Amino acid sequence: FFCRDTEPNSPAASVNQGLRARLEAGTAGLLACDSFDSVLRLAGQAEWAVSQTYSLIVDAVSTVQAIMHGDVSTVADLLGAATGYDLMPLASVGQHLWSVLQNIGGQSGLSDAAVSGRWASVARTDFLQTVPDNVGSQRAVIQSNGQAVESLVRRLALVESARAATTAQPASRSEAQQLRYDFLDAMDEVSALEPVIPDMTQASSVSRTEIQLAASLASLRSGTLATLAEAARRAPEVVTITPACVLPSLALCYRQSGGVDLEADLVARNRLIHPGFVPVEPLEVLRG
Repeated sequence: FFCRDTEPNSPAASVNQGLRARLEAGTAGLLACDSFDSVLRLAGQAEWAVSQTYSLIVDAVSTVQAIMHGDVSTVADLLGAATGYDLMPLASVGQHLWSVLQNIGGQSGLSDAAVSGRWASVARTDFLQTVPDNVGSQRAVIQSNGQAVESLVRRLALVESARAATTAQPASRSEAQQLRYDFLDAMDEVSALEPVIPDMTQASSVSRTEIQLAASLASLRSGTLATLAEAARRAPEVVTITPACVLPSLALCYRQSGGVDLEADLVARNRLIHPGFVPVEPLEVLRG
């Protein structure tokens, strides 16, 4: 005979939070670049002010390279000649700088989790250099440009931190939790940044862009946190044990988990030199 199935047999729709966060990261990055381009003051400025602005950009990129452990030779290769005037013909200085930062991040050779953590460190870094007092009327221009550079680099670092976090595969729940803490700290730092508005004629357009950017960052925050929460749920838990006596790694693993599937991780995680003789000392082991 036949009976009605009470459970729905059609697939249930769900939101891919990771993909949503990565798409939002792209939107937030473009908005940050638009905001930067609208306030950067190069055209019509004295050569000294333009050169100083260029120096601020190079210094910021060098700081990012030091944190990300990127190739130091890319500053000259990617930013161009020794004067800032090569930046003026660019349609978007912000997007050009973004491509430079992405290139640095791609050279690190680290895991996505480590890359996310380092980008979060960049987002919390103060890049603004002290502008000399003896520069006359150009001081305000350089100071404004410096604030714009710092704001852009930190916002883009937050975007890249979120992008890497949503593709990371944490090795443990504690690592996923640390990713969450790092991202939230960076988000709080970046959210505190004030928009740079050099004059009232640009206030309305900058304000509109900043409002859109704030909304985009809020969406990026929720999507990234949801992705990290799911990653933490899937990740195994790491616990610390101390064996009662010297045992082979296979025997120790079987005692802990009832199987030997995690034996390779036990050896690698604790860097055991002689797996046949695991010492009596604290060890990290996975517990699913």
